[in-house]
Amino acid sequence: LLDPAFFRARADGEADDGASTEEEALAFNAAFSDLLTAADADVPFLSIGRFGEAAPPGPSRSPGACDRLYATSPTPRWKLFSRDALSEERLAPLFLCHDDALTRRHVWDAPGAYPASRPRRRVA
Repeated sequence: LLDPAFFRARADGEADDGASTEEEALAFNAAFSDLLTAADADVPFLSIGRFGEAAPPGPSRSPGACDRLYATSPTPRWKLFSRDALSEERLAPLFLCHDDALTRRHVWDAPGAYPASRPRRRVA
C-alpha cells in the first residue's frame, strides 16, 4: 500500500513525521489512481499508476507490522516510471511495507514504452 505520509509531505512542502493509520492508508489507496510529475519534482518517479489489485493472501509467512493489513485488505498494484532505476532505498518511503523481493522491474527498449508515431501518407 502507498504510504499517505509520503504524499502529504510533498503536498505540504514539509517533512511529515506523522505515521499513517490503517484506516487512512486504506482510504488513500482506494481513492488514489494516477499521478504524473514534472521531471524535476522531488520524487523518485515520473509517473505512478494503479495496475490492478491483488486479493488478500491471508496470513503472511513472515508476520510483522503490516501482516494484518495486507492479509485482510485487497492490495493495489502500482506501476512506476522513472528515468533511472529505482533502488529499494528510493522505493521504500513510498510504501507502508516495501518488500523488494515482490518488486518487478522492466527496462524499456527503444523506442520506449510507446511505439514511434509516424504521419500517414496523404491519399488524394
